[in-house]
Amino acid sequence: MAYTKTNWVAGVTPLSEANLDHLETQYDEIVADYDPPIAIRKTADQIINDSAVLTNDTHLLFPVLANEVWAFTIVVLSDTQAASDLRWSIVAPVGAVIKAMSIYYSDSVYYGFVNESTPDRVQDGITPVLIGVVTVGVNAGNLQFQWAQAIAVAENTIVREDSYIIAHQLV
Repeated sequence: MAYTKTNWVAGVTPLSEANLDHLETQYDEIVADYDPPIAIRKTADQIINDSAVLTNDTHLLFPVLANEVWAFTIVVLSDTQAASDLRWSIVAPVGAVIKAMSIYYSDSVYYGFVNESTPDRVQDGITPVLIGVVTVGVNAGNLQFQWAQAIAVAENTIVREDSYIIAHQLV
């Protein structure tokens, strides 16, 4: 949509009915083309106990259509013990390409990479933040956060309520 500049002249008001209609049309076109970001909030704690099998998170996912490109941030609030740790993965429909980086917040910051084939892990007291882009192929489906204990231990590993995803469709 091309912007049409109005030349303002001192002492003259260019707000005629035609100009107001034009402004309203431009506004409607902008609103129609705007895709707001999506926000997904985890509404309850989820517990895994004595399992190192990656499990789909019950809340942290969003639908993607064929040939879309999305930028995403996933913040994982978790409680785990040093013996079990937390490991995770991000999966998408077959044929999608995920490029992501994980940042861990604690006393220091550590950078690592995550992808579907190499789950990453973190110990208690550290909040992982996953930032990435998914390019979806011909298959629609979900971008899904998965997690488990890194080592199966009979103790609770918890991904907490208020963990979230913010995602923007890129055009």
